[in-house]
Amino acid sequence: MKKHLILLLLLPAAFSSFGQQSKVVDDIDSLISVARYDEAKRLVQIALQTADGNAHALLANRSAEISIAQGKLDVAENELKDIRTNNDPFAEALTKTNFGFLYLNKARNDLALENLQQALN
Repeated sequence: MKKHLILLLLLPAAFSSFGQQSKVVDDIDSLISVARYDEAKRLVQIALQTADGNAHALLANRSAEISIAQGKLDVAENELKDIRTNNDPFAEALTKTNFGFLYLNKARNDLALENLQQALN
């Protein structure tokens, strides 16, 4: 279980260093760290309009993470289901990790474990 928690903590850090979106992601992370979720969500939505491919998948994952942090678990689940990873292993792992985090918050430990194991693979 410790591996799952470590993965859950490391993936957002890796996400923040991804490509040219890193400035926007840094701004989003700053807003999240001070619990300004609505502003962070708005910034994600703006960035999603110009993002393509993998950047779009990673920003959509960040939007789902914000929804989870706000306690909007049904919204987060719908956001995660709509993400298209284009067979990118990193984006797929991030999405599975977020599904795991979502299911932990829903007290569905069985589904959380399954998704976190898939993310590790």
